[in-house]
Amino acid sequence: MGTQWTLFWSLKAWWCQPWSVITTGILLLLLFWSLLELRWFMIGITGIILIWWIIFLVLAPTYYRQSFMEKNPTFEERRINSKLSES
Repeated sequence: MGTQWTLFWSLKAWWCQPWSVITTGILLLLLFWSLLELRWFMIGITGIILIWWIIFLVLAPTYYRQSFMEKNPTFEERRINSKLSES
């Protein structure tokens, strides 16, 4: 997963990197809480942010990896063979 994972994130701008997505989500939660302090509203906002994180940080890289492997079926074999030859 390492190479495809790195490749996926290297295609993204700095504001789409995992650290910036997580930071933005946390800052939004803190901002909404400091302005409104409404628990029911925070539950909704937290749910939206968690869905955003799951889609962007988990599902998108997974689908990218699957697509990459379908288009490059020998990539994994070459990676495994190179690791075996190193040891």
